Amino acid sequence: MRAKNIVAKLLTGALIAALVALVAVGEHAMAGGKKADGKGPNKIYMSGKTIPLKVFQKHDGKVLMSWFAANKSNEIWEDVETKTWEFWILIVFAKPSSELEYDISFYDTEVFPKHLVNSFTLMLMKKGEKIIPHKIRIDEKNGFKANHQYLMQLTAKGVIKAERTFNLRGKQVVYDGKVTFTDKETKEN
Repeated sequence: MRAKNIVAKLLTGALIAALVALVAVGEHAMAGGKKADGKGPNKIYMSGKTIPLKVFQKHDGKVLMSWFAANKSNEIWEDVETKTWEFWILIVFAKPSSELEYDISFYDTEVFPKHLVNSFTLMLMKKGEKIIPHKIRIDEKNGFKANHQYLMQLTAKGVIKAERTFNLRGKQVVYDGKVTFTDKETKEN
């Protein structure tokens, strides 16, 4: 009887380990078979700073890439006045783009399983572009939350082309524990 309990516990432990491994492999497969570490052939760079006009006027990919390298950030801070997050991304393709239409999707990774928060379509002017700068503005109305980590994925025809994780920073609502009731509320109960 004691041997059966030991075997049952071992089998239960092995089953749990197998399930954890299966979930990890499933997440890895759902992410296009690669982690969101920016080590794929295509890259997404981010910056919470505004790109200077002189950098845009040069129309030079190397100048843009060097600006992003110097101003990159994984944390985007909320604008307190507008209650929005505004940032620039630079998409760099290893080979010239073969599509005109790309989807950029944002997943909240603070919950399990991660869930889609928002997405939009990015239209290119022509095929063959290798470097694409784009300004993004998001807010809580679109489902984003302060102090959460997000996964950004660039896809074309359902295939993940690039991805990266980043954090949105800002003030969270602070609860002080005080509860106040109106006279009407106290009389009803």
